[in-house]
Amino acid sequence: MRALLYGVKPEPQPEPQEDNQLLRNLAHTPMRLVDMDDPPFLRPDWVVTKPRLTGICGSDAKQVFMDWGEVRSPDNPMKGFFSLPQVLGHEVVADVVAEWARRHGQPFALTLTGPAGGTYGHHPDHPEAEHISLDAVDFCRTLAGREHPAGLLTTIVPF
Repeated sequence: MRALLYGVKPEPQPEPQEDNQLLRNLAHTPMRLVDMDDPPFLRPDWVVTKPRLTGICGSDAKQVFMDWGEVRSPDNPMKGFFSLPQVLGHEVVADVVAEWARRHGQPFALTLTGPAGGTYGHHPDHPEAEHISLDAVDFCRTLAGREHPAGLLTTIVPF
């Protein structure tokens, strides 16, 4: 897999001639895009998902831009919560429909609405196919056990 790894020697980059300190910091940020082995499963019920998009959150952005706020030092108290090097990016949009379909094995027609939506099916014209339509976020919350499911949606996919 390709990962944005923080806490490693960066590839040399020219420092931009900018007044923006955050952009100048990017030239020295200790990170680079690397090839890594896929991580192992931490629990037996974990699944592989196919990421569509991964972003960095606000705390990751502090590291990327080396913006330590008032502390003005990478010796930040937050360092106690992570180790280096670390892979950045835990804001993930991933496909979980295939794993859900594999787990229940029944015919279905699924329409997910919203920005991450789409139409999926496995023998959707079968007379016993369950037709489901809901927001993609609600679908993920349901599969993760955070909503009260019914029908095929009772098939949990922990992620």
